Amino acid sequence: MLKKTALLFSVLLFSTAVYSQTFVESKPDVFKKLSISGSYRFFLQHRQFINPYINGLNSLDTNRLVKKSILIGDATQLPELTLYISANPGKNVSFGTDLTFWNQQTGQFDYFRGMNLGVNLYGSFKTPIGNYNIKTGGIHWLRLSRFTMKAAEGFNRYTLFDRNPWDPQYAKFSQRYSDYYARGSVQQDVRWGNKAFQGFALDGGELPYGLNFTFLYGKAESSGTQLNPIDNNTYQQSPQFLNTQFYSSLLPSYILGGRLIKALDKGDISFNTISGYAYLDSTGTDMNNYELHSLDYLYKSKNLVFVGELGLSKFNDLDYDIALATKFKTTKELTYLPLDVEYFYIGKNVYNNSSEILNTSIEDSQPTDPTQGGVLSQNGSAMMGVGSLANNRTGLSINTEFKIKKLKVNFGQTVSKELERITSKLTYGRKVNSLTFSEFYRWEYPSLVGPYSRISKVFRGIYETVELDNVRQGQIIEDKFFNSVELQAKYEYRFKKNNSYCFYLASFNSAQPKFSPFVVLNEEAYIRHYVHEFENYLSMNSRTILTTYLGVERVIGNYQTDINDLTFMPRFQTTLGLGLGVDYSLSKNTALYLRHRYFSFEDRNFVLDNNNGHETTLEIKVTF
Repeated sequence: MLKKTALLFSVLLFSTAVYSQTFVESKPDVFKKLSISGSYRFFLQHRQFINPYINGLNSLDTNRLVKKSILIGDATQLPELTLYISANPGKNVSFGTDLTFWNQQTGQFDYFRGMNLGVNLYGSFKTPIGNYNIKTGGIHWLRLSRFTMKAAEGFNRYTLFDRNPWDPQYAKFSQRYSDYYARGSVQQDVRWGNKAFQGFALDGGELPYGLNFTFLYGKAESSGTQLNPIDNNTYQQSPQFLNTQFYSSLLPSYILGGRLIKALDKGDISFNTISGYAYLDSTGTDMNNYELHSLDYLYKSKNLVFVGELGLSKFNDLDYDIALATKFKTTKELTYLPLDVEYFYIGKNVYNNSSEILNTSIEDSQPTDPTQGGVLSQNGSAMMGVGSLANNRTGLSINTEFKIKKLKVNFGQTVSKELERITSKLTYGRKVNSLTFSEFYRWEYPSLVGPYSRISKVFRGIYETVELDNVRQGQIIEDKFFNSVELQAKYEYRFKKNNSYCFYLASFNSAQPKFSPFVVLNEEAYIRHYVHEFENYLSMNSRTILTTYLGVERVIGNYQTDINDLTFMPRFQTTLGLGLGVDYSLSKNTALYLRHRYFSFEDRNFVLDNNNGHETTLEIKVTF
């Protein structure tokens, strides 16, 4: 009996052990699908002024930036270390999050951020009537259509000398420059062309009758709420409020949007809609309420493409207005040179800050107090690049390109006019040294600052406001016409059996009271804006690239613009940028990027708006 009992006990013990072991081994199946990736970015910036920048006036004295400064971290609110974590606990369900770490070396906790894009949940489900994808939580980067939700991409005419924090690493070290030469664009992260969205998104594909759809409910960039720092004298000291910030308003600002697409044999057609509700005060009596509904289409044939969008928009109690952008594209087989021709008409009441359309005509209560921030984009009657869209404007854009052996040239021109005389302000964005100038205000986004209160900062850039003397008896007496020309040349050559690249980018812009088919080069223009930028990327070997940069920018105003009280002259600005750098591959996933720039800005008729100096940056980036 004892032997039988002992045998039974041994069997039970062994079975339990086996069962327990089986149970323990089955659990890690979930974690086998756990993925962790990310990047580490060490960034050091040393800036030394020769003639320091004047950021304001105090009575008869001037406030200048310190002559020398060192930054370790990043001046654009982007972290040094980012971990992307995702897992697939089930066949159709996944989740992802990211953790970010900063070290601003200020001794304060304020600059620590636990998460950058939040915690996101994804789900994908296949059914007999279609496939569905769900995105919730965190921040997603999404797009619908140009008029509803999308960021402007332009025609990929930009310089590569200044590195972005999100620039990826390449397996082939020189691929960033070879891609730009070959196809006119470089690899970008998920933000490129998309808009930030937080909330609930549902996509449906492969539905009956060739239908696909997207549905959005949540918050866009324009519906965020500011945070108020905790006041220790108001709130009790307890773990409940430790390291806590409170929203300035708890009212639910949100957007509601969607897109329904019908696939056709040679293209597609879609209906798009977005409605936004942004509360501007805590009582809910002051708000922005806008809506935009559109149809867009795409038709492709062998040598011809038609694409466009027609929309209807309303803002608060203003009347509905129309937005139209329609273009055709041809191949060189059809028109000798490939053509991209677009006509656009954007009514003055069209409003949607989540779209490509720049708001230049509607006062939308964006805060301008430097302590409040909130300056998201250029405003006023904006001088913009080729192909950019703004409300209260109509115009025509033409782009083409050609190749002569290893020289690639592309060209674009936009001619446009404001529909109604709404504002006497004119704005233009600086290009050469724009990033350097924007970092004079590291963690703020102020408006109308500087020695003459006319500079405003946007993300990684600045723009300037011009006051026009075109008002008589309370009425604006002249129209505004705009011309923009962009020219880009790219050349590939060999150095020590390695491909090297030389790029040239030029833009010529003018704003004037009369129509002109070309950029106005005389004093008939309110503002003349010229930019030349040269870059060279010399591949010394497979691991080393020598980079050089030269940028020259000039802005000239006529006597209908701001006049200096001392010189009685309008602005005459010259910007110079000289750059030298090295890209060096330390290992497969690690690289060092060194950049040195001499920057100079001079307005010979506004003597306080003059500064120059040197800036050196060192970036070490590791991806894993």
